Amino acid sequence: MCILVKTNRGVEFIRIESIISIESIGKVTEIYMDYETVVTKQSLSSFLDANLGCLQQVNRTTIVNINRIKKININGVILIVINEKPKTIKVTRSFKGKFMNLIKSEFVTI
Repeated sequence: MCILVKTNRGVEFIRIESIISIESIGKVTEIYMDYETVVTKQSLSSFLDANLGCLQQVNRTTIVNINRIKKININGVILIVINEKPKTIKVTRSFKGKFMNLIKSEFVTI
C-alpha cells in the first residue's frame, strides 16, 4: 500500500512499510525512511486521519511505524533505526495506553 505525499518536488508515492517514523518539525513534516527523508507541508494529523494501522502516534510530534520498532524499554522509550543510526523516541503519558494496547494486540509475547 502506498500513500501520496505532496512535496516541493511534486507528489511522491511512499510505501507505508518503508516509513520508519514521521515527525512534525515547525511548519513541515519529515517522513523518515531507510535511506531517504521526505519533507512535506502536510500536517501530522493528515497521516493519522488516513488510519494507516501500523502508523501510531507516540507523542505530540511523532508517529512511528510499529513494525519498525527495534526495542521498547520499561520507561516507554522506543528505539528505531534510521539510516543505520539508532534513534530513541519517548512515548508520552497521553499516548502510552493506546500505544501499548496496539503493541499487545499486534505482537505475540513469549
